[in-house]
Amino acid sequence: MSDKLIHLKWVLVDQIADLTIATAAIRNHISGSEFDPHSQYTITYFRMCSTSLIITLSKLFEALQHYGKEINSFPEPIRGNLISLRRDIENKKIFQFRSKYSAHVIDDDTKTPISLAEGERRYKDIVGETSGDLLNFCDWICPDDYQQKPESVISIVMKARDHCLSVVGSCTHRP
Repeated sequence: MSDKLIHLKWVLVDQIADLTIATAAIRNHISGSEFDPHSQYTITYFRMCSTSLIITLSKLFEALQHYGKEINSFPEPIRGNLISLRRDIENKKIFQFRSKYSAHVIDDDTKTPISLAEGERRYKDIVGETSGDLLNFCDWICPDDYQQKPESVISIVMKARDHCLSVVGSCTHRP
């Protein structure tokens, strides 16, 4: 079991880095003096950062499924928070969006081009339509005061990482 926990620990370490940098990039752009919510640059920049968040959350969802047995051995409330987080990612259909729209132009099931309008609708269902909606998405993931928000994605992931560290130690070897 410790090999699996070592791997999970490193997955969580990467998740923390990827989630914090993408949310910080969005916030930094919005607070910049050149911010124009209607410019093509801003729209494209936000799509790049939010797609990174969607892919990272999808990897987290996959890890939470794959390491379910190990997670079930975690103490409460860590275990419960991870199960709730997996459910939240599923309810937001983040993994479905990643699997069908983020990296594809052809539908695997129908072998026809995917509907770009449907992909855009599903994207907006996840991150919203305005920069304010996108900031809310970022706040769900990694609020500025995440230490005070134990229900945030980053707080939950950090507590899970810390639990893994308490079991397997801080080995530097990446599997």
